[in-house]
Amino acid sequence: MPKIELQLPEPHAGQQELEENMKRFNVVACGRRWGKTEFQIIRAIKRALNGEYYGWFAPNYKFLDEPFRKIIKYCKPAIKRSNATDRVIEFITGGQIEFWTLEDENAGRGRKYHEVGIDEAGLVNNLGVIWREAIRPTLSDFRGQGCFYGTPKGKNWFYEAWLLGENPDKVDWGAFRRPTLSNPYIPESEVEDARQDPMMDTATFEQEYEANFVENDISYLFLATYFHDRIIEPHECPLLKTWYRGWDTATSDKQTADETACVKLGFDENGNAYLRSPLSMRLSPGDLTTRAEQIAMQDGLNTYQVIEAHNTGYAIFNQLQRNKVLNTMVKLQQIGGRQGDKRQRALPLATLAAKGRLYIVKDPGWQDLFTCLTAFTGIKSMNERDHLVDACSVASIWARESPSSTEKLSWKNPYS
Repeated sequence: MPKIELQLPEPHAGQQELEENMKRFNVVACGRRWGKTEFQIIRAIKRALNGEYYGWFAPNYKFLDEPFRKIIKYCKPAIKRSNATDRVIEFITGGQIEFWTLEDENAGRGRKYHEVGIDEAGLVNNLGVIWREAIRPTLSDFRGQGCFYGTPKGKNWFYEAWLLGENPDKVDWGAFRRPTLSNPYIPESEVEDARQDPMMDTATFEQEYEANFVENDISYLFLATYFHDRIIEPHECPLLKTWYRGWDTATSDKQTADETACVKLGFDENGNAYLRSPLSMRLSPGDLTTRAEQIAMQDGLNTYQVIEAHNTGYAIFNQLQRNKVLNTMVKLQQIGGRQGDKRQRALPLATLAAKGRLYIVKDPGWQDLFTCLTAFTGIKSMNERDHLVDACSVASIWARESPSSTEKLSWKNPYS
């Protein structure tokens, strides 16, 4: 057989150090961009080139596309057959790499492997059950090696596996924490910029960059203590030249439906933020557009109406645009990407609150606003009443992402 030369990725120093210290069962908690997928690719290729079987497991198909394509790219001359449908790569050495999605709790049943790697282990529901009943038996024929890779996601079963690795009595298990900065190709300045990002909170940074397991219940963004001496009477509020009323719109007037909410947000010259005039309503689309126009007229021409581009928000926007007095004060705010995460888009205001720079004005309804803020987690499964917080976020996003506004307004944009 002619000699085949492959151009394989070289492990960085942090990956090489991990390779030299691994045990039979390994739990690797990685910071973002550490290179866990590339490390796993290297290990899978080595196994296959040695004529061995490797099982690659991931939460869903999205996490399988990149490694499947890269392995084919790196090893094309050594590949006998690859099947994108079955997610199998067979090598001329007799080795094989099989890819599985853990959406199927029976993934891997009937197979035998010299090594398995579970990618993004922190994201897998019921991982403990799947490991015990489906994956662990695949290692018995060859007394194979098992590796869990992932960024921590609270204290779930990935964390329980981590504790096994830290237990000195479990000699076959090892736990390895690899922060983002143990990848020598990631600049230290970039990680520090992420730490200082106004949308980054301490718990998230510890989890995503430092690879620490943080408590699942660290979820309340607006602690009541943040508002000590920050709830003020209307006459104590500065006379700001410009306000933003954020609108979070609902689609129905049924009693079981979400409420439409709107809140005014303004900044003083020092970048302190003020929330006032919160309103909640559950109206039919027709009544809601009429009511929105009344509210906008009452706010006057020093208040921009920032409306989420969603549901009846379009109807409100069109109604106000037809008003010749108000049309220049109406803005439509798209919510997408990371902003689609309620928690992420509330982080800038939560950061200001934590620094003592967010005030609530005692206008009618302020207690409801305070309750919504201090109960807010942004977790979908909590099914929380978060409409007023979302309205605050809509206004906050527009202020942060519209640099032209800082030229027209006299207040200091705290996000610039």
